[in-house]
Amino acid sequence: MMDTIQGNTLEDAAGTTSQMQSAEKWKGLNENMRESQPNADLFAGLSKPVQQKPAKAKPRTCQHASGCPKLAQGRTMFCANHGGGRRCEMAGCPKLAQGSTSFCASHGGGRRCQHEDCIKSAAGATQFCKAHGGGKRCQHPGCIKSSQGSTPLCMAHGGGRRCKSEGCFRIAISTTSFCRAHGGQRICRAEGCGAPINGNRALCAHHGGGAGYR
Repeated sequence: MMDTIQGNTLEDAAGTTSQMQSAEKWKGLNENMRESQPNADLFAGLSKPVQQKPAKAKPRTCQHASGCPKLAQGRTMFCANHGGGRRCEMAGCPKLAQGSTSFCASHGGGRRCQHEDCIKSAAGATQFCKAHGGGKRCQHPGCIKSSQGSTPLCMAHGGGRRCKSEGCFRIAISTTSFCRAHGGQRICRAEGCGAPINGNRALCAHHGGGAGYR
């Protein structure tokens, strides 16, 4: 009986010793792995390695020889003023195509006014043209007219570009810096013609512009 008990005790002691040796062995392996891979503990709970996001490409500037600082449009190398970006597909039109369409605003491209039977372009971020309440409005109390240019007022309340002639507060004509009285009128585009344009066309009456000029 005593021999049996002693035999069991020896077997238990041998099993315990074997378990301790195995634990020491695994402990040594883990320490070796940590030494060879110092950051192993940081990624122990991750199933996939961390991937760094690619750096965003810097915006490209216009490559025009004049050193233009504006941003290049789309996949082209130039800004809109120097021929970059998508152009209107109407034959002979040099203007930019609007939005996802293939034409400029004058030839039906871009967003259109949502007012019934209106085919004009929608102004700004609104759904209507200026005539139907779209775009920025004059900030003068009680005024519902459109604001002009980058100013917050309509022409009647001082908005828009003004004539640069000293003491004159009239509206500057088109892309000029002066009013009509101070030479700001637009000139007929016909070769050799210096007459002012008539109507909405870029021609005088003699070359096909609006009526009224002789």
